[in-house]
Amino acid sequence: MPRLYLSTTDFPSYPAAITFPVQVAQLTAISGAMDRLLANASRRVDSYAKKRIQSPPSTTIASGGIAQGGTTLNVNATLGWDGGHEQAVILNSGGNTQEIIALSPGGVKVTSWTSPYIGSLTLASPTQYAHSAGESVTGVYQEVSTVGSSSSSDVNSAAYIALNQAAQIAAAHAPQWNAGTLTRVVLLKCYPITSILQIDHMLPFDTEYGTLFPGITVGINPVSGYLRLPLGSFVLPEGLIRTTYTAGYTNVPDEIAEATALYAADALQKMVSQGSTMNQQGAVRSQWSQPTQPKSLYVQEAEDLIDSGGYRRRT
Repeated sequence: MPRLYLSTTDFPSYPAAITFPVQVAQLTAISGAMDRLLANASRRVDSYAKKRIQSPPSTTIASGGIAQGGTTLNVNATLGWDGGHEQAVILNSGGNTQEIIALSPGGVKVTSWTSPYIGSLTLASPTQYAHSAGESVTGVYQEVSTVGSSSSSDVNSAAYIALNQAAQIAAAHAPQWNAGTLTRVVLLKCYPITSILQIDHMLPFDTEYGTLFPGITVGINPVSGYLRLPLGSFVLPEGLIRTTYTAGYTNVPDEIAEATALYAADALQKMVSQGSTMNQQGAVRSQWSQPTQPKSLYVQEAEDLIDSGGYRRRT
């Protein structure tokens, strides 16, 4: 169940929906059908933007809870989670049994396609604690990337380590390594960044993560979607960085809602044309895309809105 960037009650008021009154009425009459249409349209927005636009969701554990060592988490709402990678949940945030667990790709099961979209989430690893019904389930993003090296023009290059006492101490205790290749910038896929919860690092010759943050101060560029580690933190090339964070818009931007309506209209157009891009009845011919451009005008306009609004990930 992905995000819904446009509600089922708002969609009929958009011009793209007014064009297809018969199809909208048919889908509305079937329980959950309009919800599926808009969920797929929202997924297409994320796919073209190459990131998740909206901030991670939150819900509560459903009746029955989850036992220690369990991997199937029944929740009271699946809205906001999808079958993609790099998603995790915080169970019982702030409590004595708080834990962060990644979700398995494709691990979102929707039991009911009507709001609040109850269902279950499959965890990538077993829970360390038992959790009761009603405990909080907070969505976060969790990305693992292979560490690269800083560029030679980085202002924090080896020549500047001598200017920072913490970096000098770290360098003195570090193994023999070319300090000019030490990484200090981490690019994240979803932005604007709203919070960095934890940063873990696995050395290239190790098999376990060690926590970098909390513990060190990191510089965050929320809009551009990257963070900068301080000079005193030695993150070696070919290691792994695991970042747990939240990002995205709390409220859906108008351009994204409009783009969702246009993607939905593209699906409705295919219902009318039965999947064809051109139809001719006698002397009347209708064409919905150029012969050299298989994208419909609805899709092209949706992509223009995403591009012009700066919502597509470029890094």
